[in-house]
This record gives sequence, structure tokens and C-alpha cells, in this order.
Amino acid sequence: MSNIRHVFTALVFLVACLGLMGSGCSTQPKLSPEEQMTLWESEGTVFRTGIKTKSSGHMREGEISYAVSPDGKRILFRTINPDEDGFWLLKLENGHLSRVPGETGRGWSMPSWSRDGKQVVAVSTKVQDNLYHFWEREIILLDSEDWSYRKLAIPLGGNYSPSFSANGKSVFFLKGIKLEYSTGVYALYDLYSYDLASDKEIPLTKERAYGMGSGYDDGQEIFFSGDGIKRLPSMHPNPVFRNQTQIGIYALNKANLSLRQVGIDQQDGFFDLILGGRDKAGNIYFTASSNLPTRSGNFRKSVHCCDSNGQNCIRLSHDIYFLGKVRIAYQTGEVFVDDRLGGDGFMGGEIVFRRLFQPFESQ
Repeated sequence: MSNIRHVFTALVFLVACLGLMGSGCSTQPKLSPEEQMTLWESEGTVFRTGIKTKSSGHMREGEISYAVSPDGKRILFRTINPDEDGFWLLKLENGHLSRVPGETGRGWSMPSWSRDGKQVVAVSTKVQDNLYHFWEREIILLDSEDWSYRKLAIPLGGNYSPSFSANGKSVFFLKGIKLEYSTGVYALYDLYSYDLASDKEIPLTKERAYGMGSGYDDGQEIFFSGDGIKRLPSMHPNPVFRNQTQIGIYALNKANLSLRQVGIDQQDGFFDLILGGRDKAGNIYFTASSNLPTRSGNFRKSVHCCDSNGQNCIRLSHDIYFLGKVRIAYQTGEVFVDDRLGGDGFMGGEIVFRRLFQPFESQ
């Protein structure tokens, strides 16, 4: 794999391996597949794929990217395996799994559905010699009926994490600026907008942030996760390292491009908030970490929901896979998270999706 550092992954790994006391990676007794299924069924519904991610020792081998259709009936996903092209399509009504053909020599990832369910925007990355070339990424637009696609007129580069505007007329995406040092290749990110009618891209921020992720437009503001935002520095409530910043959730005003950090009540001690989406009522969904024992090491990754003001936060799920993501079906408000069944709880296991119906009650 490329030696490009993604700051979110790096922070997750550092917290997992060092913990607060720097005691090294540890493992807790894991649940059996049967125990996991019983636990998950008590929270909601589990949809199995039968696809197992690799467990080769690389921390990102089990990572996937996925999107839930607005009506909550289909999930489009892709593993990190460079041998695959296109997407997997899972129909939740009957469990049918099929392939959406992709491009030869390119890997598709990071899908995001339009609010009306008619289109999907995604990233197409060059794959050569079994390696992803992250600086040769294109953004593509797919028709969700026949899966035909076209490439947007965005130059090849570090394009990342596209999403639709609320009215479906624009696409927001992140663009990475490549920096090369003796220690490796790094990226600094900013948020861009692409008008689908005029085929023009416009920079929206000039933060050159260490990391950005996700994207959600409520019509007035664009919400995203960020780390190292220049205008709004953030302190980590429980720093593992001196001067460590926290991954927070930010909102960019579309009218005047002012930026604010979304204040989230973190009195329960969770940190590093990675946005999953918002529902029609404005509630905010995200994954976060906390310093609690877990099946996959010495920190916990869980799913949370807060109201539009960042208050009245509740935990929606037990400990999830450490690279898991939360997604919202826009029209129905259903909440999904990807997890792993079996494996070692840290690397491998079968890809499953869980639909969360009610908050998890603390035990």
C-alpha cells in the first residue's frame, strides 16, 4: 500500500495501540460469533454479506466504504481489496448480493447517494501493480437505476469523500495537497464544490487541514469532520500525546463561508468525532472513541446521536469495529453501521451491516 498517511487512521491506530498509559497493544476476550449475533440482534437487525475481509496484519485491510440508499433498501459498498472493481450491492429486503461493474485498472470507493436516490457520486482510483495511486483519483457520477456512469471534469489528484448538495445540483468533495518529506508523503485537505450544470469547481475553504472527512449539506451549512482546522483550533480532552488535537465536527456557512465548530456535549468522555450524517430533524450522528475496555483492544469505538444543538447525546450501539462507520437512510431516518462478525475483532471477519432501531441501554 502507499505510504500516504491518512490522519484519521493514524489517530485511531495510535489510540488503539498506546492507550492512555502507553502500555502497548492488548487484546480483550472476544465474543464468539454466536454471542456477537445475539448481542447485535438485541440492538436491531443484522444483515450478513458472506464477504470476509483479509487479516494480513495491515491495520486497514478490514476497512470498507459504503452508502445506504435514501429509502433504506440498498447498501452499496466496496472493500479495500485492489483486486476488486466496481461495488457490491446488497438488497436488504431479501439479502441478495450482486456486483456493480466498475472500470478496468481502477477501484471505486466512497459512494454517496443523492437525496432522491437517483444518483451516486463516488471516487475512482487508479490501481497498478496491486497498489492504489491515491494522487490519481477521479470523481464519478453513477445512475442508480442502470449503473451507467460519467466522470466529472475534476482534474486527477487527491480527490476524496464526495457528497451531494441538498438540492442535488452540486457535489462537495475534499481535495488533498500533496506534500513530500523525507519521512513520507502527506496531504493537507480543503473542501470544494462542483456545479453539475456548469462543470466548474470552486474552493470553499483554505484550511490546509491535516484531515477532513464526510460531508453533509442541510441547505444552509456543510457539515464535515476535521482535524487541524486553522481558524478553529480544538483541544483534545484526553490527549495521548502533548499538543494533540481532536477530530471534531465543523459546519461551513454556504452563504458567507464562515466556519464554526459544532459544540458536542462530550461529558461522557468520548472523543475524535467522525461525522456519519444528519437526519431530517437535524440530529447529528457520528462515531467516537472512548477509553473503555473493548473486544478489539484498549479503547472503545461506538455510535452516538446528539440533537441539532449537540446536546442530549445518546449512545446508539455497543462497541463496534474500530474502522466502522455510521450512515443514515435519508428518507426513512434508519441508522446503519458496518461491523465484523468473527475474525479477531481487530482485523478480519465477515462484513455485516446493522440497522439500529433503538438506543443501546447502558448495562
